[in-house]
Amino acid sequence: MTKQNLPPGLKQALEYPLFEAIMSRRSRRFGLGMSLESEAIGYISPRPPVPLDKTEEALLIWAATGLTGSQLGDLPPRVGLGLLVQSTGRTWPTSCNNQGTELFYTNDHGTYMVKMKDLKPEEKKGMLFDQKKSPEAKIETIIEAVDKVTVKLYDGRADLPKGMPGLFDFNAWNANKPGTTFFAPITNMTIEYINLLFLYTSPKYGFKIVDELHGGRLAGLDNALKKGWIKDGITLPLMDLEMRILSMLGSMNL
Repeated sequence: MTKQNLPPGLKQALEYPLFEAIMSRRSRRFGLGMSLESEAIGYISPRPPVPLDKTEEALLIWAATGLTGSQLGDLPPRVGLGLLVQSTGRTWPTSCNNQGTELFYTNDHGTYMVKMKDLKPEEKKGMLFDQKKSPEAKIETIIEAVDKVTVKLYDGRADLPKGMPGLFDFNAWNANKPGTTFFAPITNMTIEYINLLFLYTSPKYGFKIVDELHGGRLAGLDNALKKGWIKDGITLPLMDLEMRILSMLGSMNL
């Protein structure tokens, strides 16, 4: 990419102040080429849809889930540092830095998965956002990084729900329409589930996890209780454990 073909407004976007962007944000949901059926505010756009180009998609992907360098690990070493799953930082917060969420997206050309966790440590160093780089060099770095980790799952737009269940009717008119890019973060709970099992059953806590749907019996921890590895007086229902993990991962990804 050269300076001559840098998309208009892109340099300004890279330099736009954070708080000004937050305070002045107004979301315009009526895209080119869309139509809204309504007696009161019905409207049909007279223009064809204009999809995002590769550069625009790459910038949005990188802003949502790009690498930011090494996380600081600012936890007391003896009581918290060992729970950090990864050392690499990304643009979104994640419980214990487990990074169990990956980004999927679909557009007119296909459906894709952004496998950011596939980057090797030696590759990550060269993909950081260096403030000394020119806007053109920054964009090239981002596009290169996104290309490395984006996997095309299949051709064509994903056939997502067009109504309930799955999508409220009042959102169906502009979701996943021609010309749009539809992003969907998908979270794998397994990594953090295992991580928190180590935490809750550690000598510090020793929670006795029980299955409340089957009479409160121990959830496979009978031997651990006999040997004193977990405490008899601190009970954690299995459903409570799973709701904690689900709410923790959900709130982190908002």
